[in-house]
Amino acid sequence: MRLVSSLKSDLPNRGRRQGFFQYGSSLTLVAAVTLLFVALGNVTVPVWAAGSLIENCSFEEPLGSDGTIPGWTPFANGAWMSLVREHATDGQWALKISDQSPSQSVGMRSKPVPVTPGARYGVITDVFVESGWAMLYLEFWNAQGKRIESAVKATSTSVTGQVVQLIVENTAPAEAVTVTVLVYCSMPNQGVAYFDNIYLEKQD
Repeated sequence: MRLVSSLKSDLPNRGRRQGFFQYGSSLTLVAAVTLLFVALGNVTVPVWAAGSLIENCSFEEPLGSDGTIPGWTPFANGAWMSLVREHATDGQWALKISDQSPSQSVGMRSKPVPVTPGARYGVITDVFVESGWAMLYLEFWNAQGKRIESAVKATSTSVTGQVVQLIVENTAPAEAVTVTVLVYCSMPNQGVAYFDNIYLEKQD
């Protein structure tokens, strides 16, 4: 089952499969990035080189020395989030969010990415819902660090026990300077969800 936004989207067929929406050949760029890292030494090519605008889009980068997830910041209770091997759809790891409270929201927010005002952006993620429901936000921020606009999609409570896709698209407001992605379990929801393979792109 595929969950889509209210606007028609071809993100699943572009983006993650064809990659590098703003470059000519994805294979050429992958080769160039790989050669650059090889030239610099024995360095692992970061997962976000696969084309997503957000860093560590598949949660494959090693944890920080303090246990933090590179490229991501906890929203509310970080103790209820962890990297696990279960239900990973790209690489070995997925983000598990375990919302144990009906009175607290839980989630992870990506590092801010610069945007072009008036341009359209789209994000897609794989999510396995064990119980409850899961949400995906696309958030735009102004120069003062205030969230000025957001769009969201949520899974249905009928899709537990399977991997589905959430897609969110929106146009950057005139005042927007950055965009973030938030994977989230809302306040009244108690449940468990696994997120992976999060692809953010600026659409043509």
